[in-house]
Amino acid sequence: MLGWTLGAAAVATAIAVALLAALTEGQARSALLGGGIGLVANGYSAWRVFAGPVKTSAEATLANLYRAEFGKLVITGALCALAFALIEELTAAGFLAGLVSALLASTLGAIIAQGGETDETPVH
Repeated sequence: MLGWTLGAAAVATAIAVALLAALTEGQARSALLGGGIGLVANGYSAWRVFAGPVKTSAEATLANLYRAEFGKLVITGALCALAFALIEELTAAGFLAGLVSALLASTLGAIIAQGGETDETPVH
């Protein structure tokens, strides 16, 4: 699950960077930075949810999901603020294209990975 989540985000970031490099001037670097931030934030969230120990109760699982999502939001916000404060030639359009593509692709990667993990045995 962790591999699907991060792999999908990395592929989406690479596609966004390649498209922006081919179609626009000066947007690819911003997209790479935005996608990298999305990858780091989703990496933390996915690691917290999928690589951690299995929780025994529904309450513990829900608390872990809340911590993972809140951590992802904090990481995303802090890194975005740092990027816009420290990098002068950062373009908002390219940055958002990379960030949003990484965030959405990691969610889709998790959904696809869930589809492959069924506990049902085929009926003959």
